[in-house]
Amino acid sequence: MPHVQALCTQCGASQLVDSSLEAALCKFCKTPFVVETAINSYNNSYNINATNVNIIGGGISGFKIRAGVLEEYTGEATDVIIPDNVKSIAAGAFKNCTGLTNVIIPDSVRSIGVDLINERDYGAFYNCTGLKSLVIPNSVTEIGDYAFHDCTGLTSVTIPSSVKNIGQGAFAGCSRLTRVTLPNGIESICFFHSCTELKNVTIPDSVKFFDGAFPECTGLTSVTIPSSVKSIGSSSFQGCTGLTSVTIPGSVTEIGNSAFSRCTGLTSITIPNSVTEIGDYAFYGCTGLTSVTIPDGVKGIGKYAFQGCTGLISVTITGSIKSIGQEAFAGCSRLTCVTLSDEQKTYDGPYSGHSVFNGTPYAEQQMRIHYGLCLHCGGRIKKGLLGSKCTECGK
Repeated sequence: MPHVQALCTQCGASQLVDSSLEAALCKFCKTPFVVETAINSYNNSYNINATNVNIIGGGISGFKIRAGVLEEYTGEATDVIIPDNVKSIAAGAFKNCTGLTNVIIPDSVRSIGVDLINERDYGAFYNCTGLKSLVIPNSVTEIGDYAFHDCTGLTSVTIPSSVKNIGQGAFAGCSRLTRVTLPNGIESICFFHSCTELKNVTIPDSVKFFDGAFPECTGLTSVTIPSSVKSIGSSSFQGCTGLTSVTIPGSVTEIGNSAFSRCTGLTSITIPNSVTEIGDYAFYGCTGLTSVTIPDGVKGIGKYAFQGCTGLISVTITGSIKSIGQEAFAGCSRLTCVTLSDEQKTYDGPYSGHSVFNGTPYAEQQMRIHYGLCLHCGGRIKKGLLGSKCTECGK
């Protein structure tokens, strides 16, 4: 009793039917229908050749296609041409096809890795380590989460202007990817985690948000963020150790948690006045930074935001910041010069509960001032008729 897909001729609901029967009862509207008519209705609706549909397994050339969705490829070919009747490549369809080196996607395909079959967690081409290059046709509008995750042989990708949405981690772990052309039209970037060979990327003006955009892309050397971007989200450039310069436009209002953490090659950063929040660990461990100016627009600096920036010598905090998080500048072992607004001087000494400058020369200096100790050696100061003098070093 082969079961195939059919559409109820009364309510139009899709369902499996026994093709050996002449009639069946719709499980949804309970109306009887002619099986052959319902099957033809389904095939015509999705433009499907019934010989290319195999629900149980196999299919032509190892393809398992149902309702225009390529659910699974079971073949072992190195070069694969996907049939023209396919409208969608499901999540997990080519997972672990490590021998696959080339795939031709027809212009009938509208999405890659968006349809979930049995709630798979894998991307459409997950772990296809032999795949070297890829051309996505202009018909595709959406690329799903982790679609090409761990395709470690992939060196270049051209994404057409038809694509409007690219899912989380779509190209994560593509460690040999050197060149990517992004289309104008996408609004967020969250899909290049650990692309260690990616050196530069042109970001289109349509992008508004970064959220985990390029973490651990250690080969990335420079980035120009377009003025369309409003937020640099969490971990967007985390661990980009090769990044030496980045331009943040005046459109950005938020720098998220760990946005630039461990960018050890970053030597300077200009934070525009449009930024109102700097998140936790935002610049944590950026050992190449030597100076930072926090502009008037910033109202909050997260905890550990600049902790461990061992090259940092001077910090200027202007305006009226409402909150500075715990140990925001702690461990900046060369920090000696801190310029605070009058409001900040009374709000947040290094000896306060926040310990903002803990473990810095500046903190030690302020501590000595607070307790009336010698700035040179920390000894006790003795006041006399001719002035004050340290009892230890005499200065």
